[in-house]
Amino acid sequence: MLIQILGEAVWAAFTGFFPLYLIEVKSLSPTLASGLFALFFAGGVVIKPVTGNIYDRVGARRSIIIVMTVSGIGLVALAVVDDPLLVALSTVLASTMLGRGAVVLPYMTNAIPEDERNSGLGMLRTIYITGSAASPVLFGAIADHGFFTEAIILLAGVTALAVVLVFLLPKSDAAK
Repeated sequence: MLIQILGEAVWAAFTGFFPLYLIEVKSLSPTLASGLFALFFAGGVVIKPVTGNIYDRVGARRSIIIVMTVSGIGLVALAVVDDPLLVALSTVLASTMLGRGAVVLPYMTNAIPEDERNSGLGMLRTIYITGSAASPVLFGAIADHGFFTEAIILLAGVTALAVVLVFLLPKSDAAK
């Protein structure tokens, strides 16, 4: 659950500010920033079925590590590159964060007893969405104080923390 909250918090903060970051910090045009924002979501369209396939082959543990590590690398790269082509490549790497749900949600769902699965999943969704809702406010406050790039790096750090938490998942066939 904590992995999902952290992943959702990163997603909410990142998607809330990515175009503005590209315009204000990377000095890209609003048109290019919008195009890169679209590229981010297009990457998600591609990564979700790929991530689901990886989950089926190697289990939740390895899949989450792969997806979140790649997205964390993309976030760090976004913070350090300025060339528009490298920003675009970093955006594609960061978009792998959109594949997290294809692994974590089925894992969480299967962890709930079958007779409580519907209400249990509804309760868990409410908790992780509520738990991550403050992230855009915190991210925006950090950016308002002149630390926009540092906020992106902080998101990469939160992603790394989620990867570390993967090692606390119970060892099971589903987790591998």
